[in-house]
Amino acid sequence: MQGYGNIFYDAILLGNLWKHRATGGELEQKREINLIEKIKTDRDIHKDDIIPFTYNEINNVYKLATGFTNEWNKVFNFLGKLNHAYDNKDSKLKALAKLYYLSKKVGYRNLNVMLSSSMVYCNIFSNELDVEKLKITTFNYSLPNLVINLLEGLTPNEVYGLFPIDKEYDGYKLETKDYYSCIKAAKEIGLNKHMDHEETKDFVMECDTHTFIFNTGVAIMSLVSDFNGWDICDIIKMFKDENPKLHIIK
Repeated sequence: MQGYGNIFYDAILLGNLWKHRATGGELEQKREINLIEKIKTDRDIHKDDIIPFTYNEINNVYKLATGFTNEWNKVFNFLGKLNHAYDNKDSKLKALAKLYYLSKKVGYRNLNVMLSSSMVYCNIFSNELDVEKLKITTFNYSLPNLVINLLEGLTPNEVYGLFPIDKEYDGYKLETKDYYSCIKAAKEIGLNKHMDHEETKDFVMECDTHTFIFNTGVAIMSLVSDFNGWDICDIIKMFKDENPKLHIIK
């Protein structure tokens, strides 16, 4: 149960669940039911915890496994059109606006898991589990990574049109970002300069306090931490238990 709350664990867990649903048939349906029951059992073990951190982490996965039907469909629809999102400035801004809308509906963290697990399920085959490929897929289709890629090529001013800086002006008192510090950092990039990949990451971390961009900065750091702290052994054992013929590629 140690893996819950880690984007890589949660995404592969839910990706496998969607594989069962998409494949269909009696055996796959039984595996889906068993997987949901396992998540529920893991959650209920912690229902009386004084500090419900672990319970909440698992309950969040359980809710994603059993609900949000309309939102899951919207995520699949978004990913199906993702290639066209990189066509030009307007398509990038529209894609970013769609991600922002979905994040307000389900929460930034939930959307992060939903995006990654949707692509993971497309890469899980019935009798093969390519660990490295799944790690790369989870990373590439995580919400913060998608946001960074969509921001690349835009200018700070174009991004501010969609995600304006919060009108806070006294950051110097607590040594935090505010309107003035963000504009100063953005001017160092160039307010009308089309940002490259590194400049985009700098923009997210230093140049905007809008909730969506702020959450992206936090999620980037969490993504790196999750990647370094993830132990795949637990989830491999679970997959092998439900499908002994599964071939693991490490």
